[in-house]
Amino acid sequence: MIRKVIRVPANCQIFRPLRAWRPFVGYLFLFIAYLVVGTVTLIFAEDLSEKPGGACQVPQDCLNDAVRALNGREADQAIARLNELLAKFPDTPWEGRAALLLGKYYQTVGDRQASSLLMRAERQLPLLGDYAQYFLGEFFFQAGDVNGGATAFDVLVDRYPGSVLRPQALYRSVETWFQGDDCMRSRERQGRFLAEYPKNPLVPAVLLRQGDCLLKDGDAALAAVVYRRAWSQYAATPQGDEAAARMQRMRQNGITVPDPTAPEWWLRGRTLFDAGQHARAITAFDELLKFQDVPDRLQARLNVGIARVRLKQYDEAQQVFSHLAKSRSGQISFEAVVWLARIYLRQGKDDLLLSLAREVDAGLLSGDLKARFLVLFAAQHADRGRLDKAVATYLQAGDLGMTATTTEAYWQAGWLQYTMGRYEDAVTAFDRTLHLKNVGVLGLSALYWKARSLEKLGETAQAATAYQTLCADVPNSYYCSSARLRPAWKDGSDSNGTAVKLSVSENPDSTLIEDIHYRRALELKLLGWQKEAGEELAQLTSKVGKERGVVLWVARLLNSSGEFHRALSLIQMFFSDVLDRGGPDIPSAFWEIAYPGGFLPFAKTLPLQGIDPHLVTAVIREESAYNPLAISTAGALGLMQVMPHTGQKIAAQVGSDGFSRERLFDPCYNIRFGSWYLGHLAEKFNHNLVYAIAAYNAGPDIVTKWIQQFGYREQDEFIESIPYTETRQYVKKVLRSYRQYGKIYGPESRTAFLDKGC
Repeated sequence: MIRKVIRVPANCQIFRPLRAWRPFVGYLFLFIAYLVVGTVTLIFAEDLSEKPGGACQVPQDCLNDAVRALNGREADQAIARLNELLAKFPDTPWEGRAALLLGKYYQTVGDRQASSLLMRAERQLPLLGDYAQYFLGEFFFQAGDVNGGATAFDVLVDRYPGSVLRPQALYRSVETWFQGDDCMRSRERQGRFLAEYPKNPLVPAVLLRQGDCLLKDGDAALAAVVYRRAWSQYAATPQGDEAAARMQRMRQNGITVPDPTAPEWWLRGRTLFDAGQHARAITAFDELLKFQDVPDRLQARLNVGIARVRLKQYDEAQQVFSHLAKSRSGQISFEAVVWLARIYLRQGKDDLLLSLAREVDAGLLSGDLKARFLVLFAAQHADRGRLDKAVATYLQAGDLGMTATTTEAYWQAGWLQYTMGRYEDAVTAFDRTLHLKNVGVLGLSALYWKARSLEKLGETAQAATAYQTLCADVPNSYYCSSARLRPAWKDGSDSNGTAVKLSVSENPDSTLIEDIHYRRALELKLLGWQKEAGEELAQLTSKVGKERGVVLWVARLLNSSGEFHRALSLIQMFFSDVLDRGGPDIPSAFWEIAYPGGFLPFAKTLPLQGIDPHLVTAVIREESAYNPLAISTAGALGLMQVMPHTGQKIAAQVGSDGFSRERLFDPCYNIRFGSWYLGHLAEKFNHNLVYAIAAYNAGPDIVTKWIQQFGYREQDEFIESIPYTETRQYVKKVLRSYRQYGKIYGPESRTAFLDKGC
């Protein structure tokens, strides 16, 4: 109990007339004192109870209080707690943890106490000494002490060779010595970085500094070579643009910079093409094609054509592919013929497609390329209402032999016959698909639509058997969840069939427990640094081997540290059978990794215009597999794969200033924009889930056209009628994930409209 002693001065005048009453006054004051002290004690106790941890007696509790305070931006409370730890637990890891947290905080705010605390942290917590050195280097750099900063980074590089911070520290050393006007030391570290980390994302930044130092040292020719490497090999990065600006300044200053070579233009074009920056890729390939005798000339032309298709410049793409097709120059010409057929089909140029078909019949194409062309030609027949010809052409493509397109061709024949009401013929075609080997997802689809055909024929029992066979094999598939909604399903018994089982081990692998990255991750999680812990745990993925229990244990650690993409990748790589056939006995911990819910709380805070947060997370899973740095071939970015031009329009709509392409790699920024767009589409399509999902992938205009064509069909029929293969598969995947999210995380956030047509 806290007691406050109240003393009354002996010469206090007010009490002299009461001297006779002194005993009674004494008792009275004693009573009042106890009353006041008791009240103060209660209030103080309540105050302590409101502040987690109270007095710092248990170091773990005290550290937890500090971490919570730092996360809540209550710096004064955090500092007080950490100072208590420093005072009460000297010469222990708790002192090191407190010193590291406090040193990092002071480094962030630029307080000079950071340096002594960080050095103290390295002594008392050597397991995280690399982190202490890194923050020390940043502190000195921010304070203008270049030598101190660079030395700290160099100490980390030399003292902690296995640190995940080592590449970043080596780069910061490069940068710090350069800022200190010491290019000799900076260049030594540049060479070291490029030799040791040739695939690191920081390579283009190091190349820029290498060129800057060469230019500063008077070697303009070699500087230009380095800048050209950054400009060509890393064209899709901001450093590629910086390199171009530097070379332009060199020319303006009268320094000769040789023009890029053909190989450099090819590398630049290919890099931009792979990054989805198609307009810039076309420019690079066009420059390449100005050279004579370029080995990659035909491939460059093909890439230009494909890039123009991606940009919806179909007329220009047609010219490119026509020229290639007429050149009769082997495989690339044949690929151009197929691309040309796609353009003719999309633009409704029937005569040109028919003319191309005659050439194919005359022997222009063979094997799988011919089968692919025939599938496109059959689709044109179907679009023009020539259904019998379409069926015959699909069957012709299937009969070419065991090519990669055979399964699709037979399936398309069955599907078209189903839509024509020829259910017996459809069953026959789907059976032909099922009799092939390695039919994959199309086999599931064929079995489902065979069952639907049997339902149409009134063969309910046979349909139920087909549905049960489907769900026994892959109970967690889109088709099984759709089968469970069919009337015929009621006639069969729900069975787990061949459902696999999986046990989740709580006991980690002993070799991994001893791994320094695992031990560092535990310390970092203790400090509340989840992202850094995830980076450490990611180092274990190369050491798990093929033992599924170990893989799952590592995946759980990654998921709990916010590394959802890495954890999900492990699950998809090692547990595809569980994802498809895992039954009710599979522990919930597995499903929470397979369908991450880490962004659900954030999604629930957004103005989602009536869409379910589970739908947002399902879209994230299928768009990017939770990789915040994902880039599609079309140039879509981030978790929800937002196109930069779409993001710019959304920014204007929601009043968000400072939009940039790079900001779409920020998870929360990306989700905010992607979910807004998804909600906008839901409103546009009267909150129809399937239409909104399809429009998110293919665009609202084309979905409006599909609704006019197929909107009268049942939901599963509409989905299967979507002409774009990518969009059709996308809708199925998102629906599957959405249904799984509802099972795993509960239906509490669902809204009524989402069940329409589901």
